[in-house]
Amino acid sequence: MAFLRAPAFFLLALTLVIGADGAGLKYGKANPIRKVVAMIEKMAKKVEEEGKVEDELFEKFECYCTKTQKELTDMVNKATQNPITQADIDGKIAELKAAKQDVEDLKKSKADSEDDLAKAVTLRKQENKVYKKEVTTGKETVTAADSAIGALKAKNIGSFLQSERSRYVPVLLKAIANSEALGPVTKHKISFFLQGKRQDQEPSTGQAIGILKTLKTGTEGEIKTVTKQETTSVEINQEIKKTKAEQIAEALQQMEDKMTKVGAIEVQIVNMKNDMKDGAAALEENKKTLAALKTQCQDKAKEREVRNKLRGEEQLALQDVIKMLTSDDALEIFKKAIKPPSLLQITTGHEVARNKAKSIISSRRPNNHHRSLAWS
Repeated sequence: MAFLRAPAFFLLALTLVIGADGAGLKYGKANPIRKVVAMIEKMAKKVEEEGKVEDELFEKFECYCTKTQKELTDMVNKATQNPITQADIDGKIAELKAAKQDVEDLKKSKADSEDDLAKAVTLRKQENKVYKKEVTTGKETVTAADSAIGALKAKNIGSFLQSERSRYVPVLLKAIANSEALGPVTKHKISFFLQGKRQDQEPSTGQAIGILKTLKTGTEGEIKTVTKQETTSVEINQEIKKTKAEQIAEALQQMEDKMTKVGAIEVQIVNMKNDMKDGAAALEENKKTLAALKTQCQDKAKEREVRNKLRGEEQLALQDVIKMLTSDDALEIFKKAIKPPSLLQITTGHEVARNKAKSIISSRRPNNHHRSLAWS
């Protein structure tokens, strides 16, 4: 049965043994069967290695088939299930318009906050200027009142009015006129008194000192009040500046985000228009490519099955031949088939055997199955 299953390889082995070194079987030379068996084992190993290489290449091709088919299938499904329409584009255009309007609104909001911040800074400067003026005037009034009270206590009001301290008189007169703590009559009497004018009912020294003390106390109270107002105004102004600065920063960040969104939507609109225009053609092209790829992958898989089957048969045949060549029956057959050759016949027979072996192998192997065998 083994001989019938591998006739070509057995004939090859027989030819090689006879042509290569047949006389050695009868004249004591080295056994030529061993050389042939070694050559066939080399052939079997080469067939196995070529199979491994082909398996690796097919695995890569199979991976390519799976990945590419999935990508094309996804593209076809997406284009089929979610086609881009003009309504989709119109929706994006409306979204773009709204985003641009948001940018304009944010610009205005930012400008308003910057204007409010500038006004707050200006107002704070004005309030501080008024505060400093009021405090300066109040302190001058307190100093003038102290000077006048000192002169009155020293009973030296005349010298007060005539000395350099007389410069305090206008300050006191103005403070008296603006005082809310003194009545009209009192204002009139003390004003005349400080100017040295005679009047029917002049205030006494004690009364004058009391009026000036009242003026001083009221002025000091006013200084405390405006100082407290100034502190509160500074705190309020700082809070306003902080709030407006935060509003400006937030508006600026939102503007940047919206402008980025505007750019992205514009790109989407362009892509959607191009996709809608080229979508139908691309869909058909992807379908054709997918169908062709499936056919190609299926054909390659069938070819691989055939090649694996042939390779298996070839390897099995080679193993059968090796078993036959190494059996005792085969040795007896070779001895009976070989006649003692002359030296010239041995040399010529060797070349003829090799050529015949090559011819047998070429006629029995399938086309493009393996590379030509290397002969040594």
